[in-house]
Amino acid sequence: MVMYYNGVYHYSYLEKKIRMLEQKNIDTSFKKLYDEAMNFRFEPNYERYLQLDLMQFQKELKNTLQQIHLQCEIMALKDKDVKWVSYFETAVSSSFSQSKSLKAVLKQIKNLFLNTHTIKTLSLKNKVKTKMLGIRGTLPLIFPYVAFEVNDDKTLKILNDFFNTKAISEDSLKRQYLQYWGKYINTNFSLKLYDIEEDVS
Repeated sequence: MVMYYNGVYHYSYLEKKIRMLEQKNIDTSFKKLYDEAMNFRFEPNYERYLQLDLMQFQKELKNTLQQIHLQCEIMALKDKDVKWVSYFETAVSSSFSQSKSLKAVLKQIKNLFLNTHTIKTLSLKNKVKTKMLGIRGTLPLIFPYVAFEVNDDKTLKILNDFFNTKAISEDSLKRQYLQYWGKYINTNFSLKLYDIEEDVS
């Protein structure tokens, strides 16, 4: 994604590896991780990672990916002032600025009449837009908040409204998101495959 938005995407893994290292405007820590991932693809070495503190490694990885993800969203939304606290509403508005087929428009209008939860903290205009996006259209927009644990008060209110829950923990948020993903996006996905209990709260 980051290579696409920087205009240097290539289908070849070897060429992508070279191009990534040449980029001057991409964080060095991310380029290092990308290079390691490419090396692993060409020559897997599990031993090295088994020696790491995997919880700490995951934490550092998420911090780096969070910064890169936000950079990509800034480029996609063409708004350099976007921060995570304002991202959701900006992304909701942007999703309606793109031209759509008549079929897509009719589907969004139909979503208005479905029994989905309203995100109360949004402006009236964005409440309507979110309803029109439906669950399938809204899930990708809340993904960064769940994946990167961006849990300020405003974000938690958005997530609680969307999932129709109250004061949910980060683990519960992830389970809720995966349940919705399996139900509305990929019906082949199941929490049971990963030994994760469903959140029934």
